[in-house]
Amino acid sequence: MNINSRYPELSRLAAGRLLTDVSITLTMDEPSCRYGWKEFWIRPGVINEDAVELFGFAKCFYLAAAMHELVGWPLGMVDQLVNGEWMWAHAGVVTPDGRFLDIHGDRPVNAIPRQMEADFGPEARLYETTFAQYAQAAGLSAESWVDLLGAPVVAEIFRYFAETLIAQCSLPVLAAGGVR
Repeated sequence: MNINSRYPELSRLAAGRLLTDVSITLTMDEPSCRYGWKEFWIRPGVINEDAVELFGFAKCFYLAAAMHELVGWPLGMVDQLVNGEWMWAHAGVVTPDGRFLDIHGDRPVNAIPRQMEADFGPEARLYETTFAQYAQAAGLSAESWVDLLGAPVVAEIFRYFAETLIAQCSLPVLAAGGVR
């Protein structure tokens, strides 16, 4: 399957240019957790400050869900203990070799809770789940993470970043969506 058929909306916007040359401004309803941004200047697959803020501190769950959909690796959900209650804080995927992959790259799973505690304070834990299990626990009515985004081009942006991160990961991935 060629890139134009996998990403028809992005390909239309690119009008013959590389997808990484397309600049898209995404506006979100809720501000990011680190800088409080609501607007992000994104180039598909280009990991710049806006991409890190969007996928690391605002919409990490959607990027994790896109990677989960692409290769089937479990979601790695990070909770932090806030005022005696476990609250969701971050998401990525857990690779078959026990690494946590998100916009910041891949790191050992056991390092993630310690890193979250060092960066943000409260005690942290990481657990594995699927989108269906998470959606049920969170009370989401959507059958897919894509249903939560609305615009097809936004889902394509998340999928493109997911594909980019997985390609940079140390595990080779089959085009059909699996690990060899």
